Amino acid sequence: MPSLLRQGLLRASFIPPKAIRDVRDVVRYRKSLVYQRTQEINRIQKVLETANIKLASVASDVVGVSGRLMLQALIEGKADAVALAELARGVLRRKLPQLQEALEGRVEAHHRSLLKHMLAHIGWLEQTLEQLHQQIEELLAPRQQALDL
Repeated sequence: MPSLLRQGLLRASFIPPKAIRDVRDVVRYRKSLVYQRTQEINRIQKVLETANIKLASVASDVVGVSGRLMLQALIEGKADAVALAELARGVLRRKLPQLQEALEGRVEAHHRSLLKHMLAHIGWLEQTLEQLHQQIEELLAPRQQALDL
């Protein structure tokens, strides 16, 4: 193989321009943060299930607007399933009886602590993802015409 290289019979590896490598780095980091956010949401669902709360079986997005309101109320120590279900917004309001049943559980102090930290981490991840999205747009701005094509 070294002799093939010396004689110029092997093509050099493609190395993209620095601007493309920079975009790749940021996009790859963003992808890893999206994965971390998904893992954290799964952890929230697991904590809720250990407290016998089956929010994910009724709500399609546990950390959506309604889910966050309910999670925040749980963190604050509210345990009344009817009151928690009343926090539902939008389409989820049609499922109030199922939601009340799903919110019957026993949330203890350690559950509240874990949920608080997990929601804070998700908030940080979402903020960072938004910053990275803006950075990606800035890096891609010079290539906007090619992207439009």
